[in-house]
Amino acid sequence: MILPMFLIALSMPGQTSQSIACSNFLDQITGVHSNTGGLRIALRVHAADDHNKESHLCQTDYSIVIAQGNGISTKRDLESIDDSWGRSVKFWIDGFALQGRRLIATIVEQGEFLTF
Repeated sequence: MILPMFLIALSMPGQTSQSIACSNFLDQITGVHSNTGGLRIALRVHAADDHNKESHLCQTDYSIVIAQGNGISTKRDLESIDDSWGRSVKFWIDGFALQGRRLIATIVEQGEFLTF
């Protein structure tokens, strides 16, 4: 019973989903989500040419930006994907689990889902 509910939740993007085509010098960030402990978190993607000669591929680098209540901010790298130029990229934060201690975020590139 829990698995079907989880799959339905994953199929519904959060309120701050972003949709882009992979291209050079692109930076995009979701809206900020907050947990009950005061952490403010956003999902960031940076896209650029992968700089491999004659490949004409686009690399996307995903990271989480975390702002704590005391003003300290950190960035955690999640994933890098090197694939076709101009591909469809969509990403969003679904929310929090385990009483706000775990973030659930989804990335969709060319119909392939990655969930963190």
